[in-house]
This record gives sequence, structure tokens and C-alpha cells, in this order.
Amino acid sequence: MTLYVVHHDPVVDAGHVDAPLRARTQVVDVDATAGHLPDVTDDDAVLLLGGRCSVVDPDTWLQDELTWLADVVGRDVPVMGLCLGAQLLGTTLGGEVARRARPEVAIIALHRTLPGQEDDVVAGWPDGAALPFVHEDEVIRLPAGADQLLTGSDGPSLWRLGSAYACQAHPEAGPTQVREWLEAGDGTDFTAAGVDPEQFLAELDHRAAFLRAAGASLVLRWLDEVLTASR
Repeated sequence: MTLYVVHHDPVVDAGHVDAPLRARTQVVDVDATAGHLPDVTDDDAVLLLGGRCSVVDPDTWLQDELTWLADVVGRDVPVMGLCLGAQLLGTTLGGEVARRARPEVAIIALHRTLPGQEDDVVAGWPDGAALPFVHEDEVIRLPAGADQLLTGSDGPSLWRLGSAYACQAHPEAGPTQVREWLEAGDGTDFTAAGVDPEQFLAELDHRAAFLRAAGASLVLRWLDEVLTASR
């Protein structure tokens, strides 16, 4: 099985889940902005990363990715979307994405819903474990038939429809990644959210080991289920 990791932004990568992913399966990195999206087979899987672009007003290349993604999820290829990736899935599957009135920049404790307690990937999630959220857009209406699996944010935290898992949080990100995001931009998201960037980074650093463990366990549990199903 090949895992295609789709990148949308040069400063947003797979963070602390990158090495564990590569230890488990063959990983191929894809630059979606280059327009060369892969021919994914039914035996492959896709991880959609975040980025500073928006599906509310997509660039041409992002619109092309939505068309490509519709084919991928239409064939029930396993897909997990993180932040922007979750919004791409929401749009592709018939939900609605919009710009928040105020960006969400926070470390949020998440809890399983009833469907989450029965889901093969999320069933073992330790209720109250936290993940970082840094985003302006979000899915405001889930696709028909989708199940919300984790709650805690004021929007959908993690949901599933068929073979697609969508996580609005950043399970891959720690203080190093977030600092890179800040250095690549002007910090407007943090200012609009009413969050002091340095204080947020300090909190991320203080809780880094626990955030890394929770985030990696979620993504790797998904991949382990995909690998089990492909055998």
C-alpha cells in the first residue's frame, strides 16, 4: 500500500507523525499546488494536510484537487484530512465550509461521541486528551450521513463519512511547526483570535509530549486500520 501525503503549503508538513508514518508504509509526498495529483489505486490511502489557502474561495489548483478528491472518495479509498484537509472533504462530500467570525486558536480537550465510542479508529481515544486548533475556516454543515466522532471545539472536531475521516485539529503539529507558521505569516490569525502567540507557543511547549502522543496515536491508529484492511 502507498500512502499519498498531500501538501498544500510549504510550511505545513506532517510534523511529528511523519517519521512514524514512513516506518509503517511507503509514503509518497504530493505537492497539490504543482497540479500533479497521483493516480491513486483502490489499495492506496491519502492523508490531506493543512495550509493557508481556503476552499471558501479556492484557487484553480485547489479546485482541481477537489475534482480529484471527489473521484478518490467516490471509490472509497481511505482518506484522512487534517484542518484544510477536513474542509476539502467537507466540500467534496456535500457539506458546507465557511469563514469563522473569529479564528480558533486553542488547545482543546476532545471527547468521544456515541458513534465515536463504536468507531474502529476513535474507540480508544482517551476522553479529555487535547489537540491544538489553528484555523479560520471550518465545516459549518456536515455532509449528509456523516457521524461526528470527537467533540470539544465549537465546530465539528472529528467526523467520518464512509472511508473518509476529517479532523479539524492539528494532530501533527507541535511548537516547532506552529512557530514556523507564525514566522511565515504576520500572526493575524492569532491577533484576531485574541491569543498572544508567545503564550500559545509556551503552552504548546509545556504540553508538547502529551499533545504529540495524542495526535500521533490518532493518525497512526487510522493508518493501522487501513493497513489491516488492505491485507
